[in-house]
Amino acid sequence: MENFRENRREFIKKMTALGVFSQLPLWYSCQDGKEPLPFKVLTRKQQNLLADVMGILFPDSDTINIELANTVYYLDFILSDTNYDPDEKDYLLEGIGKTEAFSLKIANQSFVDLSAEKQQKLIDHIAQKNWGSYWLSRLLTVIFESLLLDPIYNINTDGSGWQWLQHLPGVPRPSEANSYANLLKRKQVSQVITEVSSL
Repeated sequence: MENFRENRREFIKKMTALGVFSQLPLWYSCQDGKEPLPFKVLTRKQQNLLADVMGILFPDSDTINIELANTVYYLDFILSDTNYDPDEKDYLLEGIGKTEAFSLKIANQSFVDLSAEKQQKLIDHIAQKNWGSYWLSRLLTVIFESLLLDPIYNINTDGSGWQWLQHLPGVPRPSEANSYANLLKRKQVSQVITEVSSL
């Protein structure tokens, strides 16, 4: 596990370079304000647990962290998106509950109340379980995705993930007119786009 921690950033960069970003789902509405939309699914306790777990999987650096990537908020969107695979959503939510239950069973404390060292040890144990290994890998994928999303969606603040990965975003970048929400609206009314200028 120690070697995994030491090489985590390099692993993430390599995975991204291999095309993890191609798995990005097209997703949710563009927001006008700078404040993120309220969480729709995750409770505050679940948000805190996820932030702690993701912080272990992807430790803070001088240039990027889970908070800048707004990864927990992105995961909340996934869970509230009616177009997302319901089985995957269930698994993501179940992993939160199982992690908390495991913490209560092993340490007799909520995961968020454990010291950083105990949290790390608990995640090491969870990673050895089939459900835990898959859940943690799904969280890593969510982290990768949040590092590559366009900041128009209030994720990847100021393109910090792009800078960290030395990634150049595609052109043209999304606008409000071609954001996920508006694409879905056009799909619902079967609106056909015949000219690029209408986007």
